[in-house]
This record gives sequence, structure tokens and C-alpha cells, in this order.
Amino acid sequence: MSLRASTLIALVTATLAFSIFVTSRVSISSDSMWAIPLAKSIITDGDLWLDEHRAVAKSKKNYGLRRMRGRKVSHLYSFFPFGTAFLITPAVWLYEQSPESLCKLLPRAGCENPSALTQRVELEKVFASAIVSLSGLMLFIATRRCAGSAPALATLLCFYFLTPSWSLVSRGLWQHGPSILMLSASLVLLTSPRWGALSGIPLGWSYLIRPTNALSVLLVGIYLALTTGVGKAVKYALLVALPVGVLVLWSVLNLKQLLPPYYSGSRLSLGPELIHGIGVNLISPSRGLLWFVPILLVGAFSKNRTLWSDPLNRTVAATVLLHLLAISAFPEWWAGDSFGPRYMSDMLPYLFFLFAQLLAGMRCDRWISRLTITAVIAFSFFIHSQGASRLELWMWNRYPRDITIHPERVWEFKDSQWMRAFRG
Repeated sequence: MSLRASTLIALVTATLAFSIFVTSRVSISSDSMWAIPLAKSIITDGDLWLDEHRAVAKSKKNYGLRRMRGRKVSHLYSFFPFGTAFLITPAVWLYEQSPESLCKLLPRAGCENPSALTQRVELEKVFASAIVSLSGLMLFIATRRCAGSAPALATLLCFYFLTPSWSLVSRGLWQHGPSILMLSASLVLLTSPRWGALSGIPLGWSYLIRPTNALSVLLVGIYLALTTGVGKAVKYALLVALPVGVLVLWSVLNLKQLLPPYYSGSRLSLGPELIHGIGVNLISPSRGLLWFVPILLVGAFSKNRTLWSDPLNRTVAATVLLHLLAISAFPEWWAGDSFGPRYMSDMLPYLFFLFAQLLAGMRCDRWISRLTITAVIAFSFFIHSQGASRLELWMWNRYPRDITIHPERVWEFKDSQWMRAFRG
């Protein structure tokens, strides 16, 4: 397949995916992130304080917020990272230029009051869907260079429709979608023979979005130092330091500490619960990666024996493993109210970057392997289409028992989250 034809197919696929994501029924408000109010504050006040939203914050019991107390004034600020708000600020500004006309384009929006704040839930879904769609294109570019056009296109379809990209990440504006976008952009740069050092820009930004991306920042820096020389590694480090320096400067000036509280490593626990957390994130029926993205297991049919000879592949795999350890050490190992493996969703670009190369070496000569792959594809598509269209699957987190109070429910099989997809 020619480069032009595969690129055109990828663009059409991304457009189709965006349309499906936006029109899927479930919209989940990521209240804790305060992304759109933060973007509005940046546009109107030029700061990161949320003081103008005190009434709304009080109605939500200040969820996701912290208070900075000074000698004369106190300010409200988001406990969660600011990177997502920075990313969507241009889009929010564009919307605010003509909210009356743009509101009509939003699915299920009541446009009596078309401001970005009142239309926040639908705007979040549109922004999240666009981010996932763009992430897939980035992943396609990176995988095409390593695996060829056909495996890259197949990987693109899997990434969009057989993973939490559809059922979770595109449903609301959490940290995970922007994090996926930055990691996908870094793969595009790292697979280029000339622009590898520029990956410091998206990876530095990814740290502003989600602290666990510090693992990518560190390991990619080591990879560049060992494969391209100290010069490019220094350039990479300087590019990473630009966005991280902004975060540190804001924190020192306003909070009188090096980094905001969310970035504290004290939130991780390396006790006996770590093994349990690994099991939850990999194989539990309601949060396990292998239950919700079983297409990754299809890589076992691959005949690719040179995958681990590439230093970049080893770097990517090491990042995935360290990320698994880090999220398994979270005290909230059940991942809060979500659908499927929320904590592992950040690693989808890395996992499918490796998957595409395994796909390139796949041989399905026997009927049993073809039947297995077909069944896995059908199962995955059904699960994620249901997660994106049926709110009752999300209500599993609250009914019959709240997951926050009874996190052991993630191990229930008969009433697991994906089993509810098969019930009327």
C-alpha cells in the first residue's frame, strides 16, 4: 500500500472515530479536574486561581480543590495537575468567540445559555474525543515507520475501537486523554532519525498533565543518551525543563514548595499491597487490562523475533512495566469511578506501538488462530461500544455497593463491569 493511500485511509478512519466518539451516548463530567473553569480563568484573569467559582466549589464540597492561605488573601486552586487546562485553553477561547453558533454543533446541548461553563459536559466530550482521534493519528505515523502501512492501519482501528480509548478516555476530560496524546506525539519524534531530542517538548508537557509520566521522561532521556550521544540528551533535557520549570516556579512562588501536593511521592505505598495492585490492574474482572484489551494477547501469534533488539522498544516496554508498578502502589488501587483499566489507559500508545510490530510478523495459517482473533475482536468491540453508550455500566461503580467503600468488588466475576454489558 502506498504512503499516500494509507495516510488518506488513516485520516478517514480518524474522522469516523471522532464522529462515533462524539455521538456515543455516555458523557462523564470530570468535575474533579476543573479543566474548563481553569481554562476560563487563564483566558479572563491570566492566572490559575478558581476564586470566581467559590459558589460552585462549595456546592461540590470543594472536591478536587485546595486552598492557598496567604497573609491577606486565600485562593482556591485545583489539586489536580494544570496541564489539561493549558492544552484546551485555545479551544475554549475559540468557543467563547461565538458560543451561540458553536453550541448548536454540540450533541444534546441546550443552548439557552451557551457559555463554556454551562455547556461544560458536552464540551469536555468533544475535546476528549478530538484528543483521542488525534492521538490515533500520531500513533499511526509512529507505527507505520516501524511496522509498515497495513499493520499501522490495523493498529489504528484496534486503538480506536477495541480499547478504553472509546469507552473511557473519550467520555470525559480526565488526565488520561491528554497524557495519551503527548506520549503518542513523543513516539512520532522518537521514530524520526532527526527529531528524537524534540520529544522533550511533549514529554515535558506530559509531566504537567500526569506525574507518572516522569517515568517516560527519565527512561527516554537515558535512551537518547545511550543511542544518540550526550549532546542530544542535553537538548532533550533542556526542552523537558521548560514546561517543568514553569510548574516549579508557580509552585515555589504560590505554594512555597517545590512541587504541588499532587506530585508528592508519599502518595505511593510499596508494601504488600503492591502485588495486589498489580493483579487488579492486569487481571481483575472490572479493572484488568487483559480483560478489557484482550487484543494485546493476539501478539502471541506473532513470529517477530527481533522486537527486543531495538533499544526504543526496550525503553517503551520498561516504561510500561514501571508504570504498572507505580499505579499499583496508589492507595486508591481500584481507580475510583471508571470503566475498566483507567490507570493503565495512559500506556495505550506504548502498548500498541509494540503491538503493531508484533502484528507485522503475525502468521495466522490455522483456522483456530483466525477464529480466536475474530472472537477477541468481536468481544472487545462489543464491550467498549456498550461502555460508551450505556450509563448503567458506569453505575456499576455505585450500585449495588459503592466501589469506594467496597473496592473488593473489582474481583467479582458474576457482577463484573464487563459482564453487565451482556445484560439487558
